[in-house]
Amino acid sequence: MKITMTKIGKSFSSSMDMLEKKLINASKQSIEKMGVKLLEKSMPLAPVDKGDLRESGYVKVNGKTIAKGSKTGSIESMGSSSDNNDNLVVDVGYNTPYALRQHEEFPNKRTEGTTWKYLENPLKENLGEFISDLENDVKKVIK
Repeated sequence: MKITMTKIGKSFSSSMDMLEKKLINASKQSIEKMGVKLLEKSMPLAPVDKGDLRESGYVKVNGKTIAKGSKTGSIESMGSSSDNNDNLVVDVGYNTPYALRQHEEFPNKRTEGTTWKYLENPLKENLGEFISDLENDVKKVIK
């Protein structure tokens, strides 16, 4: 039986290419989940009067909305992006004319339990959890 290094090299290279694709895909899915988690964690902190600010909450992946808020503070999932683009841009935010002012200045009119920096603080407070989730999702592919 004759085994050449060329065959072993091609097989190894093919396996590594497949592993790379799986790792990239798992990372993308994990980062998308992080975006949705961030919106979920920020929603109860967003000031509410009529609910328009919370309803304007969104998660976009490469421009496609995958989740959005509601006036009641719940999150509606629109599915994953299934984007094959190598670049990944996850945008989490609120889209009302006063969202930035509420986030940065937080006027006196507010509902109990809400706060300013309603998006920034949950990101900072949960960054360790988000990184751990990403690590675990990548480890599942490697095992």
